[in-house]
Amino acid sequence: MKKEICIIILIIVIIGGMLLFTNKDKNITIDINKISKDIMENIKFEDELNKMDNDTVAKLYDINDATSQLVYMSSGATAEEIAIFEFKDKYECKIALEKANNRIEEQKQNFKDYMPKEMKKLENAMIKNKNQYLIVCITNHPEEVGRILSKYLR
Repeated sequence: MKKEICIIILIIVIIGGMLLFTNKDKNITIDINKISKDIMENIKFEDELNKMDNDTVAKLYDINDATSQLVYMSSGATAEEIAIFEFKDKYECKIALEKANNRIEEQKQNFKDYMPKEMKKLENAMIKNKNQYLIVCITNHPEEVGRILSKYLR
């Protein structure tokens, strides 16, 4: 009887351990409208940000395979922007992360002579990649954006 109880306990411990490690990278679900609204309402931007259409986003980010996306950009007077993408899986998201980094590098080239004060924002751009989500935010307040994102990317 003791031997059977020990075996049962051992099986429970093994199964519990397996569940603990397999849930480590569990899928999360984010309402991209909610997170963009949270950022827009709680972060002070110097310029007014306007929602971009899908064709513009595809040209600027070279991202065409997002299942959903919201991108807000400044008028061009600043480098400020918010981009939130959702992909089918984390592998597509990883490819898009490289494209987002390319976008920021292009912006650095565009702004370095035109408006050098924007370089600090671009150098400190907030880029978060979590499972199937990619979030880019260019602002003077990346730490505050990080706090907002931590509520959603648990």
